[in-house]
Amino acid sequence: MTHLGALAKRLKRFQTLIFSMESLWIGAMILAFWHISPPIRDRYVFLLLFLIPLYTIRFFIHQRIFTRTPLDVLFLIFIIATVYNFHNAPLARADYWVLVCRPLLGILMVWHFVEHVRIHQHMRYLIVASVCITSLIGLVALVASQWTVSAKSDDLSFIIDFLPKLDNKQILPDMQLSFNPNEIAGALAYCCPFLLGVTLMSFRNLKEPAVRFEPIVRWIETWGALIGFLITFTALFLGQSRFALAGSLVGMFFVLLVALPNWRLRGIGVAIWGVIVIVEAMLVLNILPLNFAPNPEADIASASTEQSAGLSQRDTSSFNNRFDLWDRAIQMTLDYPTTGAGMSVYRAMVAREEYEIPSYVARGTVPPHAHNAFFQMGADFGVIGWFLFIGWYGVVAGMAIYTFRNKNLNFKIMTIAICASILGYMGYGIGDTITLWDRFAFVHWWFIGLMTALYYFAKHSPHITKLNN
Repeated sequence: MTHLGALAKRLKRFQTLIFSMESLWIGAMILAFWHISPPIRDRYVFLLLFLIPLYTIRFFIHQRIFTRTPLDVLFLIFIIATVYNFHNAPLARADYWVLVCRPLLGILMVWHFVEHVRIHQHMRYLIVASVCITSLIGLVALVASQWTVSAKSDDLSFIIDFLPKLDNKQILPDMQLSFNPNEIAGALAYCCPFLLGVTLMSFRNLKEPAVRFEPIVRWIETWGALIGFLITFTALFLGQSRFALAGSLVGMFFVLLVALPNWRLRGIGVAIWGVIVIVEAMLVLNILPLNFAPNPEADIASASTEQSAGLSQRDTSSFNNRFDLWDRAIQMTLDYPTTGAGMSVYRAMVAREEYEIPSYVARGTVPPHAHNAFFQMGADFGVIGWFLFIGWYGVVAGMAIYTFRNKNLNFKIMTIAICASILGYMGYGIGDTITLWDRFAFVHWWFIGLMTALYYFAKHSPHITKLNN
């Protein structure tokens, strides 16, 4: 019995080591697959091969390759669709594995999160990791956004001019840490509602005994999440991505209603939220006096520029362009219903005469994607893309309904925080998109993974009364 007990302890330590290696593997792929291709990302595709030894070891220890989830069938359909698409779409990219490594990483991330909850029987480390990654995205957005590429933030330049600027040519140049504010806004739309939800949940739990919490973990869940929320929302607000702001604000509204403990605090929270909405509306309508330029002649000169048209007219022009972008995506889907135009080839397709967009041709530019999450899936995969889009968000909604019915308030708050984050992105996805092939696509899978892990926790650990046990 003594020898068996010692062997069991060694196996448990070995299991912990392997699982830690899997976490490092996931993190390494997030960083490695961030790079562009060609040539850099191509060098790191081999990281996917570590799936074989890691999952083999898990099979021998636990007699399972991964923990089953409600999304597995859709994941399988998606993988089959990528293979079929690569070989049959009218315009295919050169290297299959380089193209699909990012979505494959996302699927592996979802399975890893669920496995984490199954092994540890708590969500503590997942929540802490999520707070850290979302806060980092907000910080990078503040210091590395290309504020000058869009005139929408001009009225806020008196704030932007004081922000520190990251020299992306000197700091990790291969990572290309330089972002169009509209691009990174999609990730920020996820981050803001989630960080707000974690902050409010953690402050509500401050009266809980700290015996079960490491001090650093509790600090991150409370003050770290609060600081992260302030950073991410500031970056989102300064970027002035209309769709991202709209989606994120709607998501935060639901978080406030669920997470605040009484009607008095809810009233205060909703009042602050209302002030932000009013300020944003005034910015959109160009009626908020935020012109702090010291040179009156510069003010007069700017009146004759695009700014004189007001943000509302500029937004109207931008929105009208989106109808053309959506039309081309729908046209690609209908022209090639079984495959779409091909994975991540929208830019190349609209450069063709039959799909070109006159307003972009006149400017000598080509749009990178369809500027709508749903239509982009159709352009990439055809009708099956629409099915997948509706399918996995429908499954996520079903899991959220299940976890929200849990009697424990922490489950409800975390459910609404994750759902509000996805809702924030869905608002962004009406007029813009982070495609499955984008460097920020891992954020999409991260939050789907969080919801799936929370669902597994609620369903298979009914005796657990706290997320952080």
